[in-house]
Amino acid sequence: MSRVLVSMDARHTILAVESCSHTVLGHQAEDLVGQSVWVFQGGQTDPQSLQTAIAGAGKSAKHGISVIHAILYERGGNMKQMCATCMPFVGSDGISECCIITLESTAAISMTTISAEFRCAWVLLSAQWPYLVNQINGPFTSEFGLQSDEMVGQTLRAIKPPHTDWTPWHNLLERASSGACARDTVLSCTSSGKELQVELTCLPVVVAPLPAVTHILVLFTAQAPPTRSQPLPLACSSMLSASCASD
Repeated sequence: MSRVLVSMDARHTILAVESCSHTVLGHQAEDLVGQSVWVFQGGQTDPQSLQTAIAGAGKSAKHGISVIHAILYERGGNMKQMCATCMPFVGSDGISECCIITLESTAAISMTTISAEFRCAWVLLSAQWPYLVNQINGPFTSEFGLQSDEMVGQTLRAIKPPHTDWTPWHNLLERASSGACARDTVLSCTSSGKELQVELTCLPVVVAPLPAVTHILVLFTAQAPPTRSQPLPLACSSMLSASCASD
């Protein structure tokens, strides 16, 4: 966790930095003082939502606390999913003079990053029980033989072998719905009944800048091939490791 004190002008100059690791998103804490908070901005950052949260802290010293999901960038250019809490820094006269931004890594990912970052088979579910399918991608159809109209509105029981326990699946989804990254190896099956051992990785999804978890992204990674000769082409992108790094 890091805290950054910024000015209320349009540049939002960084006035002070507090970090247990002495770095913030790859920047040395002392090097950030005097720079604009937009040093953390990148291609998928939503500057308007951060601007609005900072401005809100300046308007009300009593009620100006905002929590948003922000896509920020490290010094090396890597994208980071962050939870940003903006609150007023009140002077001796009781007037909010600056804004304190608390930055924390989050397991949640933004809805806008899914298609670009994940190439493996995936399913997007509602984060509310019974976790109904909202969307699937092409690799999922290729691997499991199920079309979108066969999965949307269903639960993942559609790809669970009847003789196996639902509890591991439910536990993963419950953890993700509460904001954590969760993974486990389970037995699944295709539309033809062929059983596949896969690792399920469940990621909480938000509709940024709102921080509430609204969906769950379920990624499928092969753990054992259905035959001894050919592995399943279910490999995921490198973002998977980053998303669960805090788990």
